Amino acid sequence: MKKRNKLWIAVGIGAFIFIIVMLASAVLETGEKLRNISKYVEYAFYGLSLILFYILIINPLRIILFSPSFNIVTVLDEENSKNNKLYKKISKTLVDSDTITDTEKVALLSAGTPSELREELSKVFNGSVKKDINKIIRNNAKTVLISTAICQNGKLDMITVLTMNIKMIKEIVLKCGFRPSYSKLSKLIINVLGTSLIAESLEGLDFNEIFPQTTVNALSDIPLIKPIAGSFANGVTNALMTIRIGIVTRKYLFSDGNLSKKQIRISAIKESIHIEWANPALNVQRADEAIDRNPGADLYVLPEMFSTGFCTHPEGIAENCEGDSLEWMKRKAQAIDAAIAGSIAVTQDGKYYNRFYFVKPDGEVTWYDKKHLFTYGGEHKRFTAGTERVVVEWRGVRILLEVCYDLRFPVWARNRGDYDMILYVASWPTPRVSAWSALLVARAIENQCYVAGVNRVGTDPACEYCGGSVIIDPYGKTIAACAMNEECEVSAEVDMEKLNAFREKFPVLEDADV
Repeated sequence: MKKRNKLWIAVGIGAFIFIIVMLASAVLETGEKLRNISKYVEYAFYGLSLILFYILIINPLRIILFSPSFNIVTVLDEENSKNNKLYKKISKTLVDSDTITDTEKVALLSAGTPSELREELSKVFNGSVKKDINKIIRNNAKTVLISTAICQNGKLDMITVLTMNIKMIKEIVLKCGFRPSYSKLSKLIINVLGTSLIAESLEGLDFNEIFPQTTVNALSDIPLIKPIAGSFANGVTNALMTIRIGIVTRKYLFSDGNLSKKQIRISAIKESIHIEWANPALNVQRADEAIDRNPGADLYVLPEMFSTGFCTHPEGIAENCEGDSLEWMKRKAQAIDAAIAGSIAVTQDGKYYNRFYFVKPDGEVTWYDKKHLFTYGGEHKRFTAGTERVVVEWRGVRILLEVCYDLRFPVWARNRGDYDMILYVASWPTPRVSAWSALLVARAIENQCYVAGVNRVGTDPACEYCGGSVIIDPYGKTIAACAMNEECEVSAEVDMEKLNAFREKFPVLEDADV
């Protein structure tokens, strides 16, 4: 067990002991007051407290702790018998329950191999199970909101939030069929403790501290408005913190279980196919043929402005935002059941954008407008820069979309823990290709992610392009590449288990600058 994990477990145990002491203190304090009535009432209260402590705290924790857990290290071996048994156990739990559809049950029962079962579990967890987990979170948050809004006692609020959060974690674990790792359970306990302490401190919150003075003055004449508003704010705050605990639990479960697709096959198509200047029909036809020559991928990536070539004078060349090239991407993605990504010069509301489209088979379109316009080439004179980073999730992989010149700006691409891969589509000229190659490797290493750099070959009125398209793993190693100055298509597999294991073992991103 890693030292970092041992530390979190030790801290978690300490937090749990603190919770016990805190509860015991509250019980003893109440017991002393009941002694004034009768010592038997005091003893009965202690007995009742022990029973409730077992039912509300110990038993849920027992269920959570003794649920099975995935081990990220051993998940790397597809044939690991322990994980295969766990897949079957989770599958049986889901089939025996009433929480998934009959179609999903049939799919789980029909899975013949561990890899097929894993794939079907991924679909179920990202479908019915995730919806049910969200419902559990909402229901428990509502209970916390109502209970703590009505209650006017800080210690009771603390106990309510504590027990409801533990109950919610238990329900989520039972729904999934497995628990987070012990180290992440420890982090959850710390979160629950902090939430409970905040709940206690919220009681008696001053109305004047919650609302602006103008609002206070306007509402001051309304009877009972101050205590009602204060209680409501108290309940809402506790409910929001409960939702946070639920979301963190869900995140830990899906991260540890890692039931998302193990690999996504990326085909960097048309990386090194000649683009005919300002000839969308011919270029789209070539892209279509290139995709057909490379069936079976999950994602096909085309270079910057793949339908026209890179242009700094888009008048008469740029398409509208629902143009023919985008429509082709939609039709093709649906036909091959894969995503297609590439940049197009578009015009919208009188402005021009270098727009990177990511099109899924179901017709969903995500786009990113190039942030860093190439001022050296005059792109900024007619194009409008984008303002937002865009991450799209596709078959278990979170992908950051970037365009050409963006590659030179590492802060813009800084991994905030929100993506697993960067796609760079480019028209990167031959004289600067050494920078292209070096910076792609740097982005992969510093962000602990896969990088696909998709560059064109050929010429346009201004430049010559030599390709150099590559797919790089999180270690900075090239796993697929096109030869320079040659037309080719290349593909590789993005292994999420390998990536997650690497990040777990060597957590560089946790030490990154803010």
